[in-house]
Amino acid sequence: MNLIEYFISCEIFKELLECVQYLHEYKDHFVSQIIHRDLKPDNILIAENAREGRFVRICDFGLAALHNYLNPNHTGGVGTVRYMAPEVRISHLKYTNKCDIYSLGMTTGNNLKHLEINGEITKMEIILDSMCEVMPYKRPDCSHAKLNFTEIENTYFSSFEELEFIGKGLYGYVCKVRNKSTNDIYAIKMIELTGLNYDKTQQLLNELGKLKQITSNYIIELNDLWLESKIIYIRMEYFAINLRDCIHQKQQESDRQPGHVMDVSEYFTSYHIFKNILECVQYLHELNPQIIHKNIKPENFLFYNKPGHKPGFKISDFYINCNMMKNSDDNSMIYTSPELLSECDNITFHTDIYSLGVIAQEIFDCKFEDDIK
Repeated sequence: MNLIEYFISCEIFKELLECVQYLHEYKDHFVSQIIHRDLKPDNILIAENAREGRFVRICDFGLAALHNYLNPNHTGGVGTVRYMAPEVRISHLKYTNKCDIYSLGMTTGNNLKHLEINGEITKMEIILDSMCEVMPYKRPDCSHAKLNFTEIENTYFSSFEELEFIGKGLYGYVCKVRNKSTNDIYAIKMIELTGLNYDKTQQLLNELGKLKQITSNYIIELNDLWLESKIIYIRMEYFAINLRDCIHQKQQESDRQPGHVMDVSEYFTSYHIFKNILECVQYLHELNPQIIHKNIKPENFLFYNKPGHKPGFKISDFYINCNMMKNSDDNSMIYTSPELLSECDNITFHTDIYSLGVIAQEIFDCKFEDDIK
């Protein structure tokens, strides 16, 4: 199992815990809880579309008995042996809701146990081992397992300190953060998966996983990515200045009125800037398979100037398929090609060329013609 599959499985496990917890905390005038007693993969259903933010449902709990803690006699020996707790197999023993914890641990453990990351045993394996303890009193209840699971899931808040809110874009939010252990500075993009079903979420994670392997001086590299509470977190290199800032600074330093002719120095500065961003987009278009950005704008070109490296621009946000993410961003509309606005099915690299043309007019301070507007 790779890391992407692991985090998807963790999300399913979390929803399963919540389902079982609901049964165990059920109360009315007659009973204090419901024990499922036959949890297994066949009784776990995955919805194609999220309902109230949830994909996982459990079924066949209606065939189980309503239990009262004061009742010493339960129906033993009933269920699927492979997932059955030891105390249920032995019919004369009394069992509690901890039998469901055992079954849930066995069901989930088939996918998640014995997974090592960087050679270390994961916290998830420790939780699953405790759920499958032979002695019921050693197993956690749902709330305790969920609490431990939350510690796994909160990688962002436990590992990073937010230093600055950078901005909101077409696909989510970006923050400047500090790694609490190393003090390294990064940018982390948070993409909310609202409206995406399970298949599209998995497709997006798979695409991001492949793009994480790409390294180049022309792109902002993906250092890491993970899924937490229906949000994808992408950790990237941090650069403070983007192309929009450079255009503004260039205009200020030239002491030229907008619309007036550039001098030779400003023209060649503009030329080198535009040549650099052309090379960034060309790099994406010449990859195999080709990447079409579809969201090119000045904010997505970041300026880097590190010791030992030639100063220049890197392109970001090339890794999100905008056919999946339909969030609107009015600030980007001016750079969007007509075919992309009309949701044409046949989108080619020419849509990025259109966006570059609009940016070129800003870099060289050209006026828009009425028909282009």
